[in-house]
Amino acid sequence: SRAASVEPEGTQGQRMRDDALDFLGSVTFITGPEKNCGKTTFMNRAAELARRSSRERGLRAPAILTVGYDGETRDFLSGARKPSVTVDAGDVFVTAERFLRSGGAAPEILDLVPGSTALGRLAVARATRRGTVALIGPEGNAAVDWTIARVVDGGLADTVFVDGAINRVTQVAGRPGAKLVYVMRVDRATL
Repeated sequence: SRAASVEPEGTQGQRMRDDALDFLGSVTFITGPEKNCGKTTFMNRAAELARRSSRERGLRAPAILTVGYDGETRDFLSGARKPSVTVDAGDVFVTAERFLRSGGAAPEILDLVPGSTALGRLAVARATRRGTVALIGPEGNAAVDWTIARVVDGGLADTVFVDGAINRVTQVAGRPGAKLVYVMRVDRATL
């Protein structure tokens, strides 16, 4: 159960995006101003909220995907530590075929995304047990749209989280009714 909260002055009626109901039954694109600003951390939190609430309501587990490469231990370019991406049994996710066996999620392949990426062919998969995954996303807006349509319209998941944006441009317009969450890291230097 959630503790009662007091809304800060001037925010009456605004939701703080920390409730599963903010996400259930929708496609949510998560973007931000730069690499390492908290998009994957936010997606992990939102997916966990949606996962718990979906179980309680007897709904399908969520789907998670990226438009880049997420879930790696270290950033490929900078070497900075990155948050892992955890899935539970039933979660749907998208990754390159070569990454399917890592992380212990024992995925079942549901479909292949048309085309290929620099990291190989992409698979839409369902985790059969809890584990971590590397998310590899489609290249280009058409492939992102196809993948989301396959997951939602194909009945694999009702709730979808898309981490990141191609060239900092979100693909939210490609899915009618999609939501957008803008994440940024605030510290002393950027406050």
